Amino acid sequence: MSDSSNCDGKNDYSSNAQFDRWSHKLRLITGLGLKSDDEKREWLNSRCNAWRDQLFESSPMVRYLLQHLSVLPIPTLEKTIPSENQPMTSQSDNAGPSTWLPIPIECGICSPVRSAGLFSPFPPSTGGQVKLCSDGLASKSHMEDVLSHELIHAWDHRRFKLDWGNLQHVACTEIRANALSGDCRWLREIDRHNFKFAKQRQFCARRRAILSVADHVKPSSEGGDSLDPMKVAEEVVDQVWASCWNDTRPFDEIY
Repeated sequence: MSDSSNCDGKNDYSSNAQFDRWSHKLRLITGLGLKSDDEKREWLNSRCNAWRDQLFESSPMVRYLLQHLSVLPIPTLEKTIPSENQPMTSQSDNAGPSTWLPIPIECGICSPVRSAGLFSPFPPSTGGQVKLCSDGLASKSHMEDVLSHELIHAWDHRRFKLDWGNLQHVACTEIRANALSGDCRWLREIDRHNFKFAKQRQFCARRRAILSVADHVKPSSEGGDSLDPMKVAEEVVDQVWASCWNDTRPFDEIY
C-alpha cells in the first residue's frame, strides 16, 4: 500500500513538472500569460534573436549592408572616440554574435534607455557593435529599419573614420542613417503622426538628426554660458545637410 502511494505521488509530480515545462514553453512562444519579468525578458530576447537571424537570411537591405561593411577595414581609434564615452553597459542576452558577421549584432534589454537600437564604436577590435533593443522593437519590419539604421552608422564609422566627439560627424551619419535606412518612409512617419506631403523624407531625416545630435551637445560651453542643445543641433545639422543628404553611399540612390 505504501509503495503504491509513493509511486502515485511520483507520477503526479512528474506530470506536474511536465505540464509546467510545457506551459512555460507555450508562454514563451505566444507571449501570452507571462508570469514574471524574467519570463517576459526571456520571451522578448528570444523573439528578437529569431527576427534578427531571419533578417540575416531574407532581408536584401540588411544583407547588402553587411556585405559592404565586410570589405571595409576596422579603423584605428586613436582620436575618434571621446574619452568620456563608454561601451554599452547593459548586458546582452543572447549567446553572442555570430562569428561570420562583420560586426557583433546582439539582442538585449535596453530599458531604461528608450531606444530600438544602438551603435557603439566599442570595442575597437571589432570596429564597434550593434545592439538591438528587445524591449523596443514592435515587429520584424521595424527591426529591419532599425538594424539598417545602425549598420549605416557602422559603415560610416569604418569608411569615414568618424570622430564621435565632432557634432558635424554625428549630424552627418544621423542624416544618412535616417534617409537611407527606411526610418523615414511614408508608413513609418504616419505611425509617428509626423507625416507631411511635401518633402516628407527630408523633414523626417532632419528632425530625427536634430534630436540625436542634441543628445550629444554638452549643457554648457567652456566659458560657462548655457547652451540650448536643440538650437546647437539645428545649426550643426543645417551646416552639413546638403552634402550628407546627397551622399547615398553605399547605395546608388535613396530607395
